[in-house]
Amino acid sequence: MRRYASLRGRREFALVLRRGKAVTVNGLNVFAFANVKAGSPARVGIVVKKQVGNAVERNLLRRRCKAILDQHPMDGERYWFVIQCKPGAAQIPFAALRAELLRALVASKARASRAPLPLKQAQR
Repeated sequence: MRRYASLRGRREFALVLRRGKAVTVNGLNVFAFANVKAGSPARVGIVVKKQVGNAVERNLLRRRCKAILDQHPMDGERYWFVIQCKPGAAQIPFAALRAELLRALVASKARASRAPLPLKQAQR
């Protein structure tokens, strides 16, 4: 069973990409958005563009990222993440990819937690 939920739909991905804080590491961009709802589980979306390679390479990279996230404890986190894989990420060995992804997750959470919370817009 996964320790996180998946981002669903274009609106959730766009929210994280627009308002989240980004960290770039070797082969990956990780965006983190601090969700203000209490009790909200961690949610993750993985984006692998066609520039990475053919379908086999893209699916392998997506499965590797999911396997890394399955091993990483995310219980009680209220962040939403989008992981963008760059073309060079497909050639990174699994151990190095794991180190880079976990380092990027920690750094993006730190940046997102320092960001001011968005103000509520006035009701019309």
